[in-house]
Amino acid sequence: MRVSIESIRKAGTIIVILVFLCFLVFFMVRNAWLSDDAFLTFRTTDNFVNGYGLKWNVNERVQAYTHPLWLFLLSLVYSFTHEIYYTAIILSCAISLLAVAVYAYGIAGDWRKALAGISLLCLSKAFMDYTTGGLGNPLSYLLFAIFFVIYYRYKNRDPLFLFFLSFIASLCAVNRLDTILFFIPVLVYEYISLKQWGKGAGFIALGFIPLLCWTGFSFFYYGFPLPNPFYATLHTGINQIALLNQGFVYYLDSVKHDPLAIPVILIGIFSFFFTNDKRTIPASPGIFMYTVYVFITGGGFMSGSFFALPFFCSVLILSFAPVKSFKVIWAPALCLVLFIGLRSPLAPVLSDETYKNEVINDNGIADGRGLNYQETGLLQVLKNKKDMPLDSWIEKGKELKEKGVSVIVQENTALAFFAGPDVHFIDAHALSEPLLARIHIRNPANWKIDYFTRDIPPGYIKTIETGKNMIRDKNLALFYDKLSIVIKEDIFTPGRFREIWNFATGKYNHLLSRYRNEMVNVSIKDIAGPADPGTPWDKEGAYLFPPRGIHISLGRKWNVKLLEMTLAYNQAYEIIYYKSWVKLKKQTIRLQPGFPGKLAFVRVDIPLEITKRGFTGLLIKPVQGNGKYSIGHILLKEEIE
Repeated sequence: MRVSIESIRKAGTIIVILVFLCFLVFFMVRNAWLSDDAFLTFRTTDNFVNGYGLKWNVNERVQAYTHPLWLFLLSLVYSFTHEIYYTAIILSCAISLLAVAVYAYGIAGDWRKALAGISLLCLSKAFMDYTTGGLGNPLSYLLFAIFFVIYYRYKNRDPLFLFFLSFIASLCAVNRLDTILFFIPVLVYEYISLKQWGKGAGFIALGFIPLLCWTGFSFFYYGFPLPNPFYATLHTGINQIALLNQGFVYYLDSVKHDPLAIPVILIGIFSFFFTNDKRTIPASPGIFMYTVYVFITGGGFMSGSFFALPFFCSVLILSFAPVKSFKVIWAPALCLVLFIGLRSPLAPVLSDETYKNEVINDNGIADGRGLNYQETGLLQVLKNKKDMPLDSWIEKGKELKEKGVSVIVQENTALAFFAGPDVHFIDAHALSEPLLARIHIRNPANWKIDYFTRDIPPGYIKTIETGKNMIRDKNLALFYDKLSIVIKEDIFTPGRFREIWNFATGKYNHLLSRYRNEMVNVSIKDIAGPADPGTPWDKEGAYLFPPRGIHISLGRKWNVKLLEMTLAYNQAYEIIYYKSWVKLKKQTIRLQPGFPGKLAFVRVDIPLEITKRGFTGLLIKPVQGNGKYSIGHILLKEEIE
């Protein structure tokens, strides 16, 4: 039996690529870790597998995760293992490996292209960091690879071709909605090229059934079409110019920490200039659209996380360069890639169990893996022979269970996972909080990307603890009543679907607007009790108020000489005295420095003419400050005859 030279060459290519993939696995294992954000998905996964539904807190239906398809796949495996750490890492590695294998055998084909492409992937911090991490990137990698295999290898440009492309794009959007931007130009181009308008549209619609079904289910089950983190980032009150500046800084940070990512992405965007393959023309704009989206939205907290997918997509597209021309340039191109990639001190191929980078820059951008690796890195776990990382959070979770804690304000999602379903976690960043996600952040002029901290509205914690609406602001209380019908009542409760429609059409947006803009009105009886200076400015019982201030009704006319109160530390406040809603006089007070983030004691000498005339109300509002406005208590002293 004679074996042809072509068969030997093909077998050799398969073996050589297999060796390259083994190197990839080696580096993936050395870099494997879990992100703290992944526990948003893990807690929902645990609740789902244990029969509580697709919920973060078991008493309300809220979509805290952003990658449904990944969650379902993880839940399937987790239902057998009932162990999250190794399950998430092994599953992520396996899918990432499969994605690169599809690329190497299905797209690159030639061993030189495969070597160059896999070298790029191994040297990119953005790509390698998110081959694991517990997030949905590995599944997106795989779907991207399958999409472009179909796009470049499927010979018949017919309606069935459109269906296959649409179906994979739809699955990718279910996994992560913003990835649809990559596929829109390709789908539009192929639809127009087909020139079968009705039939083509029908096959595209069929292909998008997974996304349509998930959106419909999300409306039906959660009451909203999009994940809660989307609303948390939408309703911040942050100026768009500030977000654009943040996006620019995010790009600069990526250039600093991953010198290959941005250049390769740029080459991918402009690849149609140096290839004669017409199929590259509609593929490149998708990368451009996504990078513009990253710029407009300000990027993210984890350095390079938003560039992992456009980088991988660029590598896929570049691998379709003509083989003959690539044979000429592959060796110098590979040398250049190695030179640039290995110069970075954070290169993934240089990472080991000592990896640590806890620096968070002034714009709030950090090395996600560097922050978490010493706690969740696979090499750390294997070296120290731990059964599970995050030992401290496991112990704290057990403590919460033993103490019977039912409600806690906590930003650590890992602790929420280990505490179990009986503890209701209130996340001040609002990723899992449906009410907080719809109110503006504490100070739109002072914020960190991805961690948009909200003030807990007075009475909200008591509301969660008791199940009775005790929110003090009447507008927010009414909004929460309506929201509770959607997220807490039985799915088929009469009137629930009507309220879903009301939220979708913005019927209750005016309540949020009033809450943000109206001054707070309270009675002195509500805040007459003493509050110790130095306690947190937003402690339960303190009255938080917007920049327009807080009006305190005194109940009767007072002729006093002194005001004693505790106010959140700020640079200056203005006190306006009223008598039967007639403005009498205003007075500016300046707090001494020393209590940032705390309540500071203030003693005010009331103007003599106001003391003699008497007053029935006070308006206290900030003149200069940092957005943290609250009053702990107020006392009227030294009344005259």
